[in-house]
Amino acid sequence: MIFDFNLFSAAERYHFMTQSIIPRPIAWVLTKAENETYNLAPFSYFNAVSSQPACVMFSLSTKASGEQKDTLTCLQSNPDFTLHIPSYELMEVVNETAKELPLGESELDRTSLTLVNEEGFALPRVAEAPVAYNAKVLDIYSLPNSTQKVIFAEILHLWVKDEAVLSRKGRSQFNAKEIDPLTRLGAGEFSRITDIEALKRP
Repeated sequence: MIFDFNLFSAAERYHFMTQSIIPRPIAWVLTKAENETYNLAPFSYFNAVSSQPACVMFSLSTKASGEQKDTLTCLQSNPDFTLHIPSYELMEVVNETAKELPLGESELDRTSLTLVNEEGFALPRVAEAPVAYNAKVLDIYSLPNSTQKVIFAEILHLWVKDEAVLSRKGRSQFNAKEIDPLTRLGAGEFSRITDIEALKRP
């Protein structure tokens, strides 16, 4: 079946894309507002871009009201942020932090999450998340004829929980099942890794 995107609204295209580009990793982004409160929000339009520089991207649109999202407002005043890869067991709390709150009101106040300071990190990380990146905005790109903004950020430091770090042939390797990343599907659906196959490179 063919779906001609020229015939559909942006909301309908989103519906089709998020049900077919699956699974998607989730960037759980901690930023700092000008009033010193922390904002925490998930984004599934997210992935790695390059390793030189070490760069990731995530994108975001506006709030339902049409106002700019708090994450973008925070990054425009402070380019440092902490990007987490949440585990499957954090699904409910990640979904809770997706709720829109007034700027300056922290999602963390509605959860039992713990923040910890990490050496080299500009902002704290969520202790319960298995992976955290210390990141800094490189560029904010506005898509033409759209409210969507793409955030390009450089990764400066990576923290991975000890239980997920292995040493194999003198090289660090991360145990994906130990990280147990939460992934996004379509509608209100989430998923996790269940099967892993290792193939030799051609």
